[in-house]
Amino acid sequence: NSGDIISGRYAENAAFNPTLQPLQGALVVLRLLQKDPSDIAHCILVDSRGPIDHRIRTKHLLKSIAPQALLAAYRAPRSVQHAHPESPSLGI
Repeated sequence: NSGDIISGRYAENAAFNPTLQPLQGALVVLRLLQKDPSDIAHCILVDSRGPIDHRIRTKHLLKSIAPQALLAAYRAPRSVQHAHPESPSLGI
């Protein structure tokens, strides 16, 4: 455990369905840094109260690559959602 914090964001793309979840974005960064996804210890998801719930997909993907990792999921306060309505993010 290096203590590194890697973050990812939701990336919507009309040409690619489904869109990229925050964990997928973080995994890309992790690979670019030549780190192993199985070393993930903690994952924090901050999600909006929009129509898409990222918790279930994040939980399943995380379990398949780092079963020991702990996932904490939070809903952003409305004041943050107003500024960035569809920008869930994640840190691993």
